[in-house]
Amino acid sequence: MKIDYDYMTKIFNVFLEAETPTVDYEAFKDLRDGKLYDDKFIFHIRLLSDELLISDQQGDSSMKALGVMPMMAGGYIINFNPWRLTSEGHKFACTLVKPDILATIIEKFNKEGLSVVMYVVKQLAQKQADKLLG
Repeated sequence: MKIDYDYMTKIFNVFLEAETPTVDYEAFKDLRDGKLYDDKFIFHIRLLSDELLISDQQGDSSMKALGVMPMMAGGYIINFNPWRLTSEGHKFACTLVKPDILATIIEKFNKEGLSVVMYVVKQLAQKQADKLLG
């Protein structure tokens, strides 16, 4: 499965628009088309977990801590544990959701892995900050 950076921004927006510091699996129901689990959603959450961009309340980013565990017969066991953006996750999310940044990523880096995109997003954010500071 390919990374869908537009879809990833929708995941980040759930965190960023929440009125609480944590959200749970239910908060993403619309992104999962109302299904209990959705392979595209799980794929992207796993990437965010791998890169330590999301965690449980204690800072554990493992899928087990997030309450998403694969079953041998297929599918997942889902616990509705609270999730939060880590500090790095918050910085990345706040930058990636900017329309101009997202457009650049989709246009030029859409086939790159998440770690490359994280690096590029940091560089683009730094350039924007340098422009603002003159």
